Amino acid sequence: MSSKPAAAALAEIKRLVSAGFAEIVLCGTRLGMYKCPDSGTDLGGLMELLFGLQGGFRIRFSSLEPCEVSERLAVILKSGGEKFCDYFHLPMQSGSAAVLKAMGRPYDPAGYLRKLRLLRKHFGDPGLYADIIAGYPSETEGQFAETVSFVRQCGLAGLHVFRFSGRPGTKAYMLKPLSRKIVNERAAALRALDAELRSAYAASMRGRVLRVLTLRNKDGGASGLASNFLQVGLQGAFRPGSIVEARITGVISGRAGCVCSGEALQR
Repeated sequence: MSSKPAAAALAEIKRLVSAGFAEIVLCGTRLGMYKCPDSGTDLGGLMELLFGLQGGFRIRFSSLEPCEVSERLAVILKSGGEKFCDYFHLPMQSGSAAVLKAMGRPYDPAGYLRKLRLLRKHFGDPGLYADIIAGYPSETEGQFAETVSFVRQCGLAGLHVFRFSGRPGTKAYMLKPLSRKIVNERAAALRALDAELRSAYAASMRGRVLRVLTLRNKDGGASGLASNFLQVGLQGAFRPGSIVEARITGVISGRAGCVCSGEALQR
């Protein structure tokens, strides 16, 4: 595992901001394990350096493993104010303790829930999303029901659902797979739950003012992405790549997902 030197990361983001990019996404297979090879700076230290840069930009994380979320990191991220997006993607994979153990995950449902509570303590009502695997070979019907129940308990903003796919060289690859019918049924149930969660989270934003990155103009309106990862539709045209404040006025749910309608307060 390797990390980009902090100096190189700062220089790259300075170039992007100078070129007009208003949102920067930090990516990594284990982003929370970042460590500058030159100085030993960790992710929290890197973020403190980035927050010190000039310019009207914001930073979004791709994802963090639950075990990589700490009190210190949360405090630093919150200190970034509008320069940090209140969005967190924390892979869950299963809500069953037995399945997580079989997967070799370094956390259990109780530990996962503690991380969500930590983030909510500092960010209020951030966009919290999770990966879920449908049809792990050893997953029973009862364990799948545990996952559905746990996801509801977490109150997530949405899910990214994947069907189990064995990877050569892993223990799970050697297990007898569940039938395609069962896997498809569980994936469909999780996707229906995802739609329910996204609609509920979007509806909870009605009346709130969110900072929206405008993406494109079409048919007299503009589409954008809020800091908490909600899609927002705005009336009127805006320069793509600008950040505007918008009051959420409604929610439209459909095949394309959940889209909030917003009223821009400033340009």
